[in-house]
Amino acid sequence: MEGKKYNLDHENGGVHLHGGRAGFDKKLWEVISTKNSRNNSLKFSLLSEHMEGGYLGNVKITVEYDLLESNALRIVYTAITDQTTVLNLTNHAYYNLNGEGSVSEHYLQINSNKILELDERKVPTGKILNCSQTYYDFVQKGKIKKIPSSGLDDVYVLNHKPFSAGLYSEKSGICMKVFSKQPAVVIYTPLEFPNMEFKNDATLTSLFFSIVQKDIL
Repeated sequence: MEGKKYNLDHENGGVHLHGGRAGFDKKLWEVISTKNSRNNSLKFSLLSEHMEGGYLGNVKITVEYDLLESNALRIVYTAITDQTTVLNLTNHAYYNLNGEGSVSEHYLQINSNKILELDERKVPTGKILNCSQTYYDFVQKGKIKKIPSSGLDDVYVLNHKPFSAGLYSEKSGICMKVFSKQPAVVIYTPLEFPNMEFKNDATLTSLFFSIVQKDIL
């Protein structure tokens, strides 16, 4: 960073994952507001201190969840730092539109025909691969079960439209559409969750966004 080398928390062969040993998902966030003048809203705040996890700067982060009249959930992140640093905030919720069982029959659509090449550690190599006409092609909606048994854990480079991805269940009739300004989306369909219990023995899929900087792409 600015000519100096800093070491981040890492594991699994040098991989830095989820912000390190004490990532923001392991922090107790402060509730700073529960409503605004427009919507039902919940806003959280967190201070990440200088060199926490190896990162430079004291960083004040807020995340606001708004339930809109249009039956949408809006998530807005903001951050202020006192030094040049690296920050990549994302949502990591899991979805099963039936509320039970597997998501293999869910229809998935992704506004992308390119994925990042990953090495054996799931770290991007820097190459962008065309995934048209492959198992990974979800430009037209298709069932998740078409993916080989290993499931998805991949970074899709989004086409330049507000719509990013969608998930649909014929059983429940629920359709979820995701819109983002970010350049990429990670789709994760884990085969199992060690030490995690869900209602009705549900098998869930994760649909979450990650900021991928242009110099990485």
